[in-house]
Amino acid sequence: MTRRVKWFYQEIDGLMKRHSAESLGIKGTEPMAMKGSVFGCRIEMEAMALLAVANNGIKYVKRKVNGTIAKDFGLKGKKKYLETGIDYSKIPDYDSKSANIKESILIAWSMLN
Repeated sequence: MTRRVKWFYQEIDGLMKRHSAESLGIKGTEPMAMKGSVFGCRIEMEAMALLAVANNGIKYVKRKVNGTIAKDFGLKGKKKYLETGIDYSKIPDYDSKSANIKESILIAWSMLN
């Protein structure tokens, strides 16, 4: 575990420095997934991301779940509205992206609002 946590911190820290990051958006855990060892691992990784943010002087950090992302776009606060209520046609090759990349795009886009 210790090596993985250290590696993750170094990766996040390096990305923030390389890209002069000014903010960080984290996909928050949905309530149904807040249990078990996978949740514990996720919390450790999130802590490392927050530590890297603090060490890089970044003050704008948002944790987003599907409901808050939908609300940021002026939709009702439910995941299903993200699938039907947003025009993704302006994002090149959006449909061919993986689910994780799509979530990342949505989080970044919602932070702009």
